[in-house]
Amino acid sequence: MRTDTTKATLTAAWILGLGVVAASDYVTSGASRALVLAFGLVPPAVMWVFWSAPVPSLSESINRARR
Repeated sequence: MRTDTTKATLTAAWILGLGVVAASDYVTSGASRALVLAFGLVPPAVMWVFWSAPVPSLSESINRARR
């Protein structure tokens, strides 16, 4: 699976789960829901910034140069 597809899938699942938690009766006030959503969006943002595709190996670079 490509890195971008994996990141998008994980982000969508995380945000969907976060929305379910924020809309549930477990979080009662509007301020608490806003706080859950604000802090809950930090992990996907960090993932998008720091998770990059792996660097191609030497053999992959050589094969690409031969083409």
